[in-house]
Amino acid sequence: MPAASYRRLWIVLGILLPIALVAAYYGALNRPPWPDEGWFSSAAYNMAYHGYMGTTVYHPAGNGLALTRIDEHTYWIMPGFLVGQALWLVVFPATLASIRLFSIAWLPVLVGALYVYLRSLFPRGAVPLVGAILLAGNYMAIDTAIYARPETMCAALGVSGLAAYAWLRERNLPLALAASNLLVAMSGLTHPNGIFHFVALMALIAWFDLRRLHFRDVAAAGAPYLALALVWYAYIAQDSQAFVDQMSVNGSQDRWPDTLNPLRILWNELSVRYLTAYGFVTGGMNRIKALSLLLMWGSVAGCLAVPELRRISAVRLLLLQLGLYFAGMCVFNQKLTYYLIHIVPAYIAVAAVFLVWLSERGRLWRTAATAAVAGLICIEIAGVFLKARTRSYIEDQEKVVEYVKTHMTPDSNVNGTSGFLFAFDFDPRFQDDAYLGVDTGRRPDFIIVEQFYQGLYDGWKTRRPEAMARIQERLAEYEVGFELDGYKVYVRKP
Repeated sequence: MPAASYRRLWIVLGILLPIALVAAYYGALNRPPWPDEGWFSSAAYNMAYHGYMGTTVYHPAGNGLALTRIDEHTYWIMPGFLVGQALWLVVFPATLASIRLFSIAWLPVLVGALYVYLRSLFPRGAVPLVGAILLAGNYMAIDTAIYARPETMCAALGVSGLAAYAWLRERNLPLALAASNLLVAMSGLTHPNGIFHFVALMALIAWFDLRRLHFRDVAAAGAPYLALALVWYAYIAQDSQAFVDQMSVNGSQDRWPDTLNPLRILWNELSVRYLTAYGFVTGGMNRIKALSLLLMWGSVAGCLAVPELRRISAVRLLLLQLGLYFAGMCVFNQKLTYYLIHIVPAYIAVAAVFLVWLSERGRLWRTAATAAVAGLICIEIAGVFLKARTRSYIEDQEKVVEYVKTHMTPDSNVNGTSGFLFAFDFDPRFQDDAYLGVDTGRRPDFIIVEQFYQGLYDGWKTRRPEAMARIQERLAEYEVGFELDGYKVYVRKP
């Protein structure tokens, strides 16, 4: 490819990545907070400001779960993201936008890691830059990075592990093994989905260097896992029973398939995760997101169908890794759409290969491929801005919080979804318990019911009628003091 074409691609990436980060931050300023964000940030806040990693927004016996001493030690989720957030909060303010910015900061790391990885596999040609551009403008990648959850950090560390190995293996194999496995181990300590990147790394090592590995190389690969396991164990040992109890509760939340039928497993993956993520369930304009899925799946089909591409070792490796990611996601963990961030870079790597091959078929194909990619990226970036604009929570939530704060006394306590924790400035009087204290003995003075709680209650009317009867009995002790567009504030009767 001519030098001028490389420069143009670098210019595109240099313009696109800042726009993607601006879009992500705009979403961070406007998107409604998820309860998960409050749960995670409560532990990180306490670590940064009080020196212990307890989730105080969550009562140990609340929400119908038995998360033993979670207000003292947080074990039910991996510690990497919490530690990273806590370090961030030492420097930056404890606001929702600031904490979300920590997750957004991992997006350029993810893009850079994919570029380095592809650059190592394809040292000549435009594949690395095209892959970085596609990932920088990908709706799923940007949308996932907006939230204060561990997915983007986990994926960035995992892909960085692949990049480190591919980049260093010919220079210093033991160093490559140590660095790559350290990054993948950190990915696993950030979220259990780091296992996907571990499997991809093992495939990469076996693909290139299985026959040249010696004992010292295996030791170099295993040392990071041992070191991090010892550090984690030191924290677990502070309350091992709480660790077992909390992990048992979280590990029972539909983490594995309910069938051994492979066709049913495949259908569940496609229908629950992909069709939901790409707009087929919600319908309407959301279906335009399917264009990205069409590009990814079409590129996979193209690479499999073209003999010239199948003969390239690096292409076969990428297809193998993509298959491993897909198989792993079929059988492990919940069918949450934001977990797609782990496989999207693998899809995009294959898409970059196929698009570059198409562009080399002649000017007409190059023009068509360029126009299609440019149009898709514009649509996806615009979708991030549009979703943030149309789903802004600021005005309504501020009015709800203002009402509660105005009527609170120093002895008052408030119950609501953890997403409100940021608006209440991490006030210890605020807790999240969808059971409204019926199991804990805590009687809130104010109860905020919004879409998350209401969605739970609507489902519990048929799935948990006994629990719902107790919740309704508790709500009978209150009267609605404030109501606005899906929000209700219940005030305890005198």
